Amino acid sequence: MVDVAKLQKEFEELANTTTSDISAIIKSEVFAKLIVEEATKGRKLAGVIAASQEDLTKGDGDTVKVRVFPKISVAQTAEGAANEAGAYKPFASTVTINRYSVTVPVTAESLYEASVDLQAQIVNSIALGWADKMDEIIVEKLDLGAATGTTYTPAYKAALATAGDLDDVYDKIKDARDGLRKKGWNPDTLVIGYDVAQQLIAEYESGLNRKVIQVDDDGNLKSVYGLKVIVTPFAPDVSDTANEVVAVVLDSSVAVVEARGMPAKFSEKYEPEYDLYKEVFNAYWGVDVVKADLDGDTTAEAIGIAQVVNPSA
Repeated sequence: MVDVAKLQKEFEELANTTTSDISAIIKSEVFAKLIVEEATKGRKLAGVIAASQEDLTKGDGDTVKVRVFPKISVAQTAEGAANEAGAYKPFASTVTINRYSVTVPVTAESLYEASVDLQAQIVNSIALGWADKMDEIIVEKLDLGAATGTTYTPAYKAALATAGDLDDVYDKIKDARDGLRKKGWNPDTLVIGYDVAQQLIAEYESGLNRKVIQVDDDGNLKSVYGLKVIVTPFAPDVSDTANEVVAVVLDSSVAVVEARGMPAKFSEKYEPEYDLYKEVFNAYWGVDVVKADLDGDTTAEAIGIAQVVNPSA
């Protein structure tokens, strides 16, 4: 939450500015900065981002190349022998920047009456909305709730025995984790929706799998098979649709990257005919999974990502 006292201090400093136009510009910059800071804190899926690249010249529709570096292999060598090593080459993803906007209409009367308190609430509301939007887009990029292969080919797939039946989702999460490990990745994160989470909690409450499912004192999932659990409201309930992705296991050090474009902007426009202000926030951002052809079959797969899916029809 935005610290109202801190915001008040920012405004008091602006009051010392001699030119009102400059003060308005700085005020907008303060708001934009606060929104970005609060949104960053509020993102539930921020932990899946392996790398972030900023290019302040990029706007809507532009692209930014984001690189992630794989782990380094260590080999034993005899004394005096040459240490042969391949080139240390990063994986790269070309991320498209999109502009995202939100407009909040506020009556002039409300602003006059509430002043800093209301403006802090506006900043918080926009920040939470922006955080949710970023999480929603990441879920879409992971194909969670969509058909497998919609936006990428996973490095590994584990299919449920019956479409929509979550009785064996627990075992299939383990298969997905192990499948990634066999390919040399280090899976550490599980992304699921609420219905899958409820199934896993039921497994825990049954007492059968308490050694590998951890639940906190409030009944929230902490980890499954050593994987950090992120439960997102943007994953739809699992259906019986063939090939639907019901859970995603990933190596958060390489799987997903983001790009930030031009600085976020906050502006305020007064409309006298309605006696209200329009508070407008614009952000330039993009995200994608990292893909590479690692097995030479000419098909680029998402590195470090496995899916638990419904079986084919």
